[in-house]
Amino acid sequence: MSLQSWQAKYMPFNKIEPSSELEALKWSLLKWVGLRPKNLKAHQVTHISRSKLAALDDPNNTMDVLTSDNCALCHLHNKSGWSESCEDCSLYQNRLTKCYNDKLGDPSPYKIMLMSSNPEPMIKLIRNCIKNEIYNS
Repeated sequence: MSLQSWQAKYMPFNKIEPSSELEALKWSLLKWVGLRPKNLKAHQVTHISRSKLAALDDPNNTMDVLTSDNCALCHLHNKSGWSESCEDCSLYQNRLTKCYNDKLGDPSPYKIMLMSSNPEPMIKLIRNCIKNEIYNS
């Protein structure tokens, strides 16, 4: 197993061009589930810095996975350039703030992952957004 096998399973798209909010949410969920410690370990990968994963056997073999460049939702909602037009994003609509902003009494699920390698709050948020998207469609 390797960083490449992790990417093949959890970020299997060649180009990030989701066609809908639901597709972007599903792609995002797949990536965030892949960030669970057991899934990283299964591929001999670790979360080494704020946005990067690295192969355990080669720390120089890294991949950015937690940036707007690698986010299907960011790609869907920022088609005219990276103007941070987050207001149409399900994550924004669910939390009423950008995914990386804390709210009073509600730390950002994105920041929790960056600081403690815990993807569960973001997985929960994405799953709630998927349920809302299916319910409202």
